[in-house]
Amino acid sequence: IRCGVVELDENTATSQYQRVRGGKTYFNLKVSGASSGGGYKDISSAIVINNNLNITGTSTFDTASKGVSGNAGLTMDGGRWRNSKSSTAQPELVASATPYSLTGGVMDFYGSDVGIQPIKGTYGATLPIVYKNIEITGTNVGKSNSNITLGTSGTFTVKNGGTFIINDDTITSVDATASVTVENNGTFKTGNKKGFSGFTATFSDNSSIHSSISNITLDTNSIVDYTGTGQIISQGTL
Repeated sequence: IRCGVVELDENTATSQYQRVRGGKTYFNLKVSGASSGGGYKDISSAIVINNNLNITGTSTFDTASKGVSGNAGLTMDGGRWRNSKSSTAQPELVASATPYSLTGGVMDFYGSDVGIQPIKGTYGATLPIVYKNIEITGTNVGKSNSNITLGTSGTFTVKNGGTFIINDDTITSVDATASVTVENNGTFKTGNKKGFSGFTATFSDNSSIHSSISNITLDTNSIVDYTGTGQIISQGTL
């Protein structure tokens, strides 16, 4: 498909799904409508998108471990993209045709394979992907080879039963309105030498959560696991 938009706009409810045919190349793909009661949109196998992926409304787009690649960027002002692929940094979209623009919705990483599911931090040469809302629901999710950046009022949440792993670089933000939460039975594994939070990053040192983020919530029975050597235990009231 060389132009135009393929749109999945069906309202999916309990036990309902709407599927994109895999093994194809799309120019623009739009995921809209509503998903409720476990309904979702998915792909039958890996797809390529050349211009733009747009996720909007209250739809759930669950691509599991199947690939969504290509030169497209991602426009997201609503909905939820569930992704468990762990062989490459996610999302895979190169964003050379259109940029990443995430102003709403949730990026839900649920990788639980033996290999860590890495969250992509940049595109192009060094442009940061500015995330609005990230949820960690898988048991083996981590960062890739760069910082994870949250936008204004952005959120990073390790959900009940989820595990996030970070050993260097940092979760940072564009301003002071972002927040990080580790829910009950969620685990945040930190290997950073400057500990869990509060350190202003330098070229060689950083804490897992940058000092630009002070709104940190650790729910009852949440776990912060210091996994490195020679680490500083973060101080202060969270």
